[in-house]
Amino acid sequence: MATRQEYTGEENGYFSFPLRFLFYTLFSFISGSICYHYGMHFYIDSDEANYYLAAQDMAHGNFTLKGWVFSPDNFWLIDILGMATLIKFGGLGITAPHLMAAIWWAGVTFCALCLANPPQKTWSWVRCLPVILFIAFPPLYEHRPSGFITFVPYHVGTLFYGLCGLVAAQMISIRKNSVINYLLLGITALPIFTSDFFGVVFYVMPLVFVSLLFRLKGENTVPPKGLITAFGIAFIISELVKIYVHHSGGFVAHTLHSKFISIEEMPSKIIYTMKSVFDFFGVDFFGHKVGSAIPDLIKLIPFLVFCLFLYKKIKNRKAYCLIGFDYISSSLFLGGTIIFFASLFSDFSLYKEDIIRYLLPFFVFYILIYTRNAQINKFLFLVPCFLISIVYISTWGTITKTKSSFKDIFGVHHQMDTAYIEEKLKENNLRLGYAGYWEASVVTANSQGRFLSRAIKVSEREVSNSPLGHDQCQLSPYVWISKLDWYKKSNFENEKQIFFITHIYGEEHDSWLLQDRVINNLGQPDKIIPLGDNLAIDVYNTERVFACQSLYTWEKHGKRVDL
Repeated sequence: MATRQEYTGEENGYFSFPLRFLFYTLFSFISGSICYHYGMHFYIDSDEANYYLAAQDMAHGNFTLKGWVFSPDNFWLIDILGMATLIKFGGLGITAPHLMAAIWWAGVTFCALCLANPPQKTWSWVRCLPVILFIAFPPLYEHRPSGFITFVPYHVGTLFYGLCGLVAAQMISIRKNSVINYLLLGITALPIFTSDFFGVVFYVMPLVFVSLLFRLKGENTVPPKGLITAFGIAFIISELVKIYVHHSGGFVAHTLHSKFISIEEMPSKIIYTMKSVFDFFGVDFFGHKVGSAIPDLIKLIPFLVFCLFLYKKIKNRKAYCLIGFDYISSSLFLGGTIIFFASLFSDFSLYKEDIIRYLLPFFVFYILIYTRNAQINKFLFLVPCFLISIVYISTWGTITKTKSSFKDIFGVHHQMDTAYIEEKLKENNLRLGYAGYWEASVVTANSQGRFLSRAIKVSEREVSNSPLGHDQCQLSPYVWISKLDWYKKSNFENEKQIFFITHIYGEEHDSWLLQDRVINNLGQPDKIIPLGDNLAIDVYNTERVFACQSLYTWEKHGKRVDL
């Protein structure tokens, strides 16, 4: 481990606090700009579209989001509040999610730079180089998992709050036990307790556990009493907020259902996990074109040095707490390790690279462990930073020259171009309708509400063999991330025709609405408008759709039923 004398101001250049702040701000702006630039050239998916629509609703006064149903991680006081602020005071439209993602990533970069230098060592700009190389210059060339940072809500805001709390904890660890630092711990924990439990796992729990462990070993760092008090007060307030939201008729959230993956799934999960780690570090050149693999090859040697450091550190671990790290590094190590194994062994019913978003804290935390504890070779990181900056500058405008850059970046068929769908709907004078989950809200959001498409599904309940009737229709609202008012029959009463965006073939587990299942429930459509190889718009008379009572059963007596 480097000593204080090894990193002197004379060797690395002295930066006063204002210069450090300017240094951090510059590279945070660069990382946010990169995130925004590339994010604007990728299609959004329905998760992002639904949260954007919720943010619009909040910006128009529905702060507790009455009538909304969310996934277990509701992101209410994180991404939704952030986007609502941009919409309310910035007048932003569909660009709000991309700008919000850029702000979060800029914030992550800023906090990571703040944490790159441990307080027990003289500050060195050299320690910031790994953060600049791997975080401020994110790999967005043919990379899928790292593309999550260009979208919300995918826990990047939660990571930002956690890093802010770690900065406060570091200040407390050097005996700056100010009220402001403890207040910051509580403020960062409050939206996490309220909106995204994921942050409790990688931020709150590691800080408390490591504090208790250090106290048992007789080392004075962050007092467990102060931590527990700050987090405890934040938790109590969050519970009171939840009670208020519930009793005021605010949003509801689904419960979390997770399990361990089966043994048969382990090989593929290990491959995806390793692939995602390579991807986040920007060294996944496998299967990429030679030209686009250049940034990966530039980062390869620094990445191998990083891996060698971790290997030696774990192999030669010391007898005391968490392989000899300081309090913050130990918390980073524990939080990152928990996330790594949780992502590896848990099953959240997400496909392919979808699950990789949960490895983001592991990626950031382990970089910080390296910067805080290794002897950094200046030129080993400075030269790649310089070369990567040249690559970004030279390719900055390339992605805008071809429409092929608008792609399904995650490779899970959740993103799509809706322009041609909107064109067909306009040509046929269609305004309201239904679709599968991954087609529905993207049409609504991208068209800025000119066309309203609501997600529905085919329910699994058994039906009788009687002729088609009110009790036999199996179509029902897909209430995952949505507003219940969307499915009121009164919304459709003034329409002569209702459209259904359907897939000709496919798997229902992909949340696709299959054409044959719609026909089985409503009969042959009045008109079929083809949309390419596997998509069509099926048009029905409104009265025929109203005969399907299962689309409206939740409305009975004004209660939320049959969800």
